[in-house]
Amino acid sequence: MSDEKKPGPGRTTADIELRFGRLLSALGSALSDMTGRLESGQSREIRRDHTIDVGMGPIRTETRIRVRYASDFGSAGPEPGPVPEETAEKPPVPARPILADIATMGRTWQLQADLPGISEEDLALGLDAGDLLISAEGSGRRYEGRFPLPPGVGLADIRISLKSGILDLTAPLPEAP
Repeated sequence: MSDEKKPGPGRTTADIELRFGRLLSALGSALSDMTGRLESGQSREIRRDHTIDVGMGPIRTETRIRVRYASDFGSAGPEPGPVPEETAEKPPVPARPILADIATMGRTWQLQADLPGISEEDLALGLDAGDLLISAEGSGRRYEGRFPLPPGVGLADIRISLKSGILDLTAPLPEAP
């Protein structure tokens, strides 16, 4: 008998290696993007999400890279500690775009998006010129997104579910005339 573990049903070692290869490629892309942002003077933080299915269920990874320069801390000593709340002026948190998957399944419209650190109380929906406006702010994060709604779907039709940072909006589609 061999001590090697055999892949589970429907999975091969090559398949799993290919999927993890895609994950590593996505991480490399994030590093390249960060380098480009630093060189152009843009944001010094980047975040990437990636999901792979390994047969036993999906694996979701989230990568965040933040770069700080020595000049950010001053040259006179260690990194400064936290500033007391009453004296700290907090700059506005920049809004992150909401990346969503939108689908129509039968007579149901669905939007799914990852909003880590957000609870249902932090979420606000609005309408503007037939578009759904989503904004959320919580846990030091802010998200904004604008998505077209199918004709005949209004805010009152949308059912909201937000669990473990995953937003799921569904609405029944109106009958065709």
